[in-house]
Amino acid sequence: MKTFVNNRALWYKPRRRRLHKIRSVVLQVGILCGVKIMVHLWGIELLSANALFSALVASTVFLLGFLLNGVLTDFKESEKYPVKSPRHWKP
Repeated sequence: MKTFVNNRALWYKPRRRRLHKIRSVVLQVGILCGVKIMVHLWGIELLSANALFSALVASTVFLLGFLLNGVLTDFKESEKYPVKSPRHWKP
């Protein structure tokens, strides 16, 4: 019986963690959407969505994509090199 409980707990643990994260993100997005709707209805928006603002956001996302792409390829290349730690040095 003990092994069944342990196996069941191990099976549910990643699934629960994933569901908890999904619930958390959905709740945060819902709260932010509610705040945005209320701010829009009350007319107290500080930044209006215009062409300049959307171009700024799009260009930032585009540049971050390029930067992260370069970092990811460097990271994958670094896995091919041998590990150089003091333990592997020859005296």
